[in-house]
Amino acid sequence: MKIRNRGIRRITAAAAFPVAMMCTNVGAQQSNVQLYGLIDTGIASVNNGQFTQHLVASGGQSSSRWGFRGTEDLGGGLAAFFNLEAQFSSDDASMPPPNVGFMRRSVVGLRGPWGEVSLGRDYTPAYWSLFENDISKFGLFGTLQSINSLAAATPRASNGVFYLSPIMAGFTARVMYAKGEGPAATPNAGDVSGLGGRYAAGAFNASIAVVDVKVAPATVPAGLPVTTTRQLMGGGGYDFGPFRVTAGAGYSDPAGPSNKVSYLHAGAAIKAGAGQWLAQIIKLKTEVAGGRGTTLGVSYTYELSKRTNLYTSVGRTWNNGTGRFPLNISQSSFTPSVAGGDVRGVMAGIRHSF
Repeated sequence: MKIRNRGIRRITAAAAFPVAMMCTNVGAQQSNVQLYGLIDTGIASVNNGQFTQHLVASGGQSSSRWGFRGTEDLGGGLAAFFNLEAQFSSDDASMPPPNVGFMRRSVVGLRGPWGEVSLGRDYTPAYWSLFENDISKFGLFGTLQSINSLAAATPRASNGVFYLSPIMAGFTARVMYAKGEGPAATPNAGDVSGLGGRYAAGAFNASIAVVDVKVAPATVPAGLPVTTTRQLMGGGGYDFGPFRVTAGAGYSDPAGPSNKVSYLHAGAAIKAGAGQWLAQIIKLKTEVAGGRGTTLGVSYTYELSKRTNLYTSVGRTWNNGTGRFPLNISQSSFTPSVAGGDVRGVMAGIRHSF
């Protein structure tokens, strides 16, 4: 009986070895897939120059989102990756348009020592330049999301090919081209092309981006050509340790006279124990009717942990008689009820990432 059991153990071990090796090889080829997300909800009070709204709002500091991302090591320094990311409203669990489905990001690609190439819907160089120079990273009152909401910058593009270079002596480049897939009569309408660069050395960083958007002509009169709207933005910042500063400028220039929208911005952040104070000012100008506006936001964030923080923020946009510029948080834009109206708001909330 002992001899028989010993033989069975030897056969079992011999059979288990190749099975274990097969499982190891399969596991090595599987993607490393991660579920991640962020939930941000706050209580806000906003006055648009005519009436005041009291609301529970999603995305005060960061847009609420969830997604999947993964990588697979293909060997030789080459890896495949994907990222699917959707936005939702944490106050009512809806998915507000145009963020139905994975509209924040939907890409698949390859990366290696030469950089990264992806296909699908992704961020443009304009997004990255504004994000890197926004003192509060596209959140809280006074955010540069105001520029996106004015269509003075195109943050994302669908049907695109995107390239990100490796870091070379502190410099990183981004190049992209996306097809608008317009009708046969205007096949280039909706096309987006972009080029951007970022330089970082120690505490200093600077970035610049240019994006061209092909715009479909008006249907009346017929036969008008596709035009180009050029968006240019740049800026930089310096981190002194206890505090940091950022500044930048840009414009969006559609075809035709007196259509340009331009802006200047500057921000500062000061650490205060487990929290920090942030302030940013934006000067906005449009050639249409000579509109002018100034947005100022002051905020405080407090870290409860690496993944959870509290925040409070106040902001205001002042418009001249012909201006109608909004006041933004990360996920919402509050526009004055009439031209020349001011918008002011206050908000407090909690943000948790997972």
